[in-house]
Amino acid sequence: MSIENTGPKQEIAPAEFILRRAAIDFTTVKTQMVLGAIICIVSCFAAYWQTLNTGFLLDDFLHLDYVARTKVGHWAPFMANFTGNWAGSDIMKSYRPLSSVSLLLDCWLWGVNAFGFHLTNILLLCGCALFVGLITLELTGLWGNQCGASAAIWSALLFSVYPLHPEAAAWIIGRVDLLCTFFYLISIFAYLRFRLTRERSYFFGSLTCFALALLSKEMAVTLPAVITAAEFCLFRQQHLRQSPEASSAWRAQRLILVGLFWAELCFLATLRFVLLGTMIGGYASGSGGVDLQALHNFFDKASLLKVIFPANEEMHTFAWMKPALTVFYSAAIAALAVRFLLRSSRAGVYAFLILWTVLSVAPTYQIWHIFPNLVGSRLIFLSSAPLCIFLSLAAFPEASWLKRSYARTASRIALVSLSGIFICCIWKISDPG
Repeated sequence: MSIENTGPKQEIAPAEFILRRAAIDFTTVKTQMVLGAIICIVSCFAAYWQTLNTGFLLDDFLHLDYVARTKVGHWAPFMANFTGNWAGSDIMKSYRPLSSVSLLLDCWLWGVNAFGFHLTNILLLCGCALFVGLITLELTGLWGNQCGASAAIWSALLFSVYPLHPEAAAWIIGRVDLLCTFFYLISIFAYLRFRLTRERSYFFGSLTCFALALLSKEMAVTLPAVITAAEFCLFRQQHLRQSPEASSAWRAQRLILVGLFWAELCFLATLRFVLLGTMIGGYASGSGGVDLQALHNFFDKASLLKVIFPANEEMHTFAWMKPALTVFYSAAIAALAVRFLLRSSRAGVYAFLILWTVLSVAPTYQIWHIFPNLVGSRLIFLSSAPLCIFLSLAAFPEASWLKRSYARTASRIALVSLSGIFICCIWKISDPG
């Protein structure tokens, strides 16, 4: 016998939905990076908008000639860049077909209007600065990220106004440095992402961008060495808690990853030798030998000082600029030194950035020199990326387990020091006299 419940049925009220006003959460790293990217792009255009009204200069005409001829069906001079020396130069050996492709695209889009060529240069500079910030974000993510996107944004901002960049950014043919650095930075970023996510697409993307960088300018030859430095400086400790078998397999995997970059370099170097008859190229002898005497160029004190104090000695320089930069640099380095004393910083990332800086400037040994008027400063364009990252990471506390009170104080000091460096840098670019 079943018993039925004849009592009144209880009705369940439907859930009440409350519409909330949309708001931007400024505490998330993603939001901070988007806002930082916008600020960085504005910074690049603020520093270089005047170049949009300038024309062609020096070697620009040589390359404009053969790309302009393609519009009337004369493709032979342009196609020669894929099978021989770049632009048929008789003073140096170089293989840079991707740079020629970039100029060709601009010519077909803008004709012989220099405005479009300069606009592309500024956009490439923006891209380089943004990837400097993204690499910084990946590095801070290795040990925690208490300051959010602060270090990443500031490294990108410093790169956008670094006073030794105008030669590469404002001179159309300086695009070879822009293109090479752009793909070089993407390659490093993709590799760091791969090491974090283990997604193969990032690794193959890194290899692809390495090839594109090397086809833009020979400076990219150092990237396998930089990847090797990253493995030993950033990821060396990952195997310590593994079993001996797993640790051995992990080491073998590392060798394969790094080895593929070196193998790609060997392949492209062989292709270069077949096409140009030299491995070294540049301004070296036709036999491809290394002029060891040229290594003494790196001991040029004046050039080294200009990396830190980029003053144009042929124009009036503000007397307060060098002392101000000294104070702001010292504040950032002092903040890092204190964290080392407190054992709240890891030396590996800073060792990696120093090695990256040294390695990336090494190929310039043949002509390394920054003249009093800053001619030759494009040689530091690529290596300024790790320098800006180093300054930003030195200023901001990186470890997530630091006491909040200390982190807050350190962040304020970092903000003052990096703001001071940024103001000095953009002042030098906007008003070098």
